[in-house]
Amino acid sequence: MVCRTPTTSPLPAALRKNADASSAAHLKRLAAEGRAAIAEVKACRSSIDGDYYSMGLAVKALKKKGVAQALGRADFAEVCAKDLDMSVTKAAQLVTLVTRLTRATVQLLGRDRASAMIALVDATPADDSVDEILTATLRLPSGRRLVVADASTESVWAAAKEFRLAGATAQQPARGFTASASERTLFAKVTKRWQRKDLAAAVSVELKATRKSHGAEVAVRMPLALWATLAPPPR
Repeated sequence: MVCRTPTTSPLPAALRKNADASSAAHLKRLAAEGRAAIAEVKACRSSIDGDYYSMGLAVKALKKKGVAQALGRADFAEVCAKDLDMSVTKAAQLVTLVTRLTRATVQLLGRDRASAMIALVDATPADDSVDEILTATLRLPSGRRLVVADASTESVWAAAKEFRLAGATAQQPARGFTASASERTLFAKVTKRWQRKDLAAAVSVELKATRKSHGAEVAVRMPLALWATLAPPPR
């Protein structure tokens, strides 16, 4: 008995022609989308206001699967280099802006400050958002206070770096007697409740490690009049 290996029958000519036509039409649509996105990026660059949100949307469109190849480029990086005259890092920054922020927020802050705010939010231990942090007063790991609304963009970038470095240090084994990483994280998160503009100047808090069973404690200094208004926690 002779065993024969089954062969795949070729598509009928009509079906193959339709498939080729469909593929060609798809590539044509992707190429048109890509060219329109490139034109949008260039238009945004040449505008006086610099619409970075629209630019970010256009760059995001260029990252769509198949667009670079439809434009005759090897990949998105080549599109950035040859068609946008833009680094991949800057392109990624623009895509992050439109992915995480609203148009109104980007227009309010501008590209650089908006990116700095995202970096700060990502670096702080608390689970907050850019909109929340815009009006916050943060206590940096160094002990300094940062009034975000009044800080320069360079200061915001520096604060983000300080938080990142402190977070990396906190993950290393601690030497001597100190609060744990989880206690420091909780302290930083809860402290933000006292960083409203009307409280930040009057209240100061400090985390203190203890050998007690309940763990770390918080030393708080505030005016007597303010303390008198606080209700004790429920039993």
